[in-house]
Amino acid sequence: MSGRGAAAGGETAGAGTAGAGTAGTGTAGTGTAGTGMAGAASGTGAGGIAGTGSTGVGGTGECVPPPSQGMCPSLCGNGVRDMCWAPTAGPCPAVMWTEFCDGSDFGATSCATRGFAGGTLICTATCLIDDSGCGECFALDASLVGCGPAPVGPMKPASFAIAATDAEVGLGLLEYDAADSATVSFARLSPALASIGVTVLDDHVAPGRTYPAFSQLAAAALPAGWVLAVVSPSDLSLRAMGADGGETGRAVVDTLPNDGFPASPFLAAQPSGGPLVVWATSAGLRASVIAADGRSATTPVDLPTPDVASYDPPTAAFVGDAFYVAFPVQTVPSAYALRLVRVGLDGTVGSPMDLYPGEPIFMPDLASGASDLRLAYAGPTTGVAADPPVTLWRRLTPAGQTLAPASQIAGRLIGVGPSFAFGDDTVVLVYQLDGVGFSISFVRVASDGSIVTLPHAVARAPSLGYVAARRGPDVVAAWLGPHGLQLARVTP
Repeated sequence: MSGRGAAAGGETAGAGTAGAGTAGTGTAGTGTAGTGMAGAASGTGAGGIAGTGSTGVGGTGECVPPPSQGMCPSLCGNGVRDMCWAPTAGPCPAVMWTEFCDGSDFGATSCATRGFAGGTLICTATCLIDDSGCGECFALDASLVGCGPAPVGPMKPASFAIAATDAEVGLGLLEYDAADSATVSFARLSPALASIGVTVLDDHVAPGRTYPAFSQLAAAALPAGWVLAVVSPSDLSLRAMGADGGETGRAVVDTLPNDGFPASPFLAAQPSGGPLVVWATSAGLRASVIAADGRSATTPVDLPTPDVASYDPPTAAFVGDAFYVAFPVQTVPSAYALRLVRVGLDGTVGSPMDLYPGEPIFMPDLASGASDLRLAYAGPTTGVAADPPVTLWRRLTPAGQTLAPASQIAGRLIGVGPSFAFGDDTVVLVYQLDGVGFSISFVRVASDGSIVTLPHAVARAPSLGYVAARRGPDVVAAWLGPHGLQLARVTP
């Protein structure tokens, strides 16, 4: 299942709260409020972990104290956050600063204000804030039954993907070294998320980095193994593996043009056969059906996407005897619709159906494992595209007939799905900006659109991108946050 949310399957750059000053930098997060560049007085630094700034008097966007020095070296250690005149790293005179922390005095700053689920901040010997004691997982309960670091060692994947069977969870991992050479690996985990083994599929042989804002991996279970879809700057290829994780073969599905736009590949599993892979190029969406052994695929076909409305990842699900792909389109300016396309097991594409004309539908997600089409998506309750989006859900037949009308299942959001059928119910993951942190929650919806379980928080961090898969009675989510790759096991 490919990742959903702002950056599917890969790390999402954090976005700080509105403020003035320099954006927070790196893990230390030393953003300062003052005048000058837009930044985060308290929130997420640009591309880094949440920064906690002090108020600068007379400073500019370029005038910041060296992070290694701290604010007031001569006063640091007395247990009180002091103000002092301190030199700056920029071409500016000394400026009045307040220490970030001193001893146990953090002012109004906490793990929660820095975007985490909880935990305890640490004040360093130079009165800088260390958030390594902050946690990304919410407290365990009857639904959130496990949460913590993924058992994959020191790996720091740039892209990752997840799939599952009733017996195991599989993680696809793509790392880059300092020279931008890529390594693709596959980790197998037990139902309790303990490590079974890791297989290195490509050791520094895959082409270099493409578009880091998009995932380059998707994973799916096969009848007797696993398959990874891997996007490089030149092609979309497959890595087939047996049940033990060992590689059994590979194939190139599509060669991408030089101006290709390799958005995240999406794999829709088939219970007794190979999955459908959907991917994007600069010309639009393409699709191919992968063989049950994962070592070949049907000839790629173009989906009818000349009027695709956004770069949202496509969604697909296997229902009955075929795959169904859904994506938003804009037929004329300001006229939206949801396009539904049937793809047969032989790769043939049926006539497109444009559903719900005039209704803005974004980030659609079709639930896997259902006997009908269950659609979670972002859209305004008012039907006006400019209004804030909320999480909506509806149920329809493969022919596009409505079985349950649209109902709101969660509030404002920035990402929807993946979602999974649990009998007549549907479990939908929701990705939201919660103050200065990004949170993952799940909500359980009945077949008529009523809410069975209100949104239940799983994780919160200053920056994270996530993927998820169903394993037996559980949903397993993986995300890449400030503290590395994390996993959560939810029994919804």
